[in-house]
Amino acid sequence: MEKVYFTPEKANEILPRVKSLMERIIQKQVEVDSIRDEIENLGNSGSSTRVYVSKVAQLKAVSSELAELISELNSMGCLLKDIEMGLVDFPAIRLGEEVYLCWRIGEEKVDHWHTVYEGYAGRRKVFADEFIDVNELNS
Repeated sequence: MEKVYFTPEKANEILPRVKSLMERIIQKQVEVDSIRDEIENLGNSGSSTRVYVSKVAQLKAVSSELAELISELNSMGCLLKDIEMGLVDFPAIRLGEEVYLCWRIGEEKVDHWHTVYEGYAGRRKVFADEFIDVNELNS
């Protein structure tokens, strides 16, 4: 798959879909964690093998659903950075340098960016005129 680069405008256009996916990803991760805890507790309680096998099958199914949601997000060109924080990056070109536009669940729009090396802690405010639409250049 060819790498997708976003402008702040393009990232904000797909944000409703990204937000919906992230909400579902977070919910599935909570389910996975809960089932893992249940399986761990089963081992300590001496439960039957049938209950254990059933829980493991449930874990596999929910983990598969989680993987599908993450794959859908990735297929849009987005990068899932942290499920717990609800953090997603969008590759972009800013003043000729590859950077990531950065969004976190709960934020109204994509309006921060950071270098590929800094991560979330290095976030800065977006100035839209600093970003170019690489897709238009290749047309």
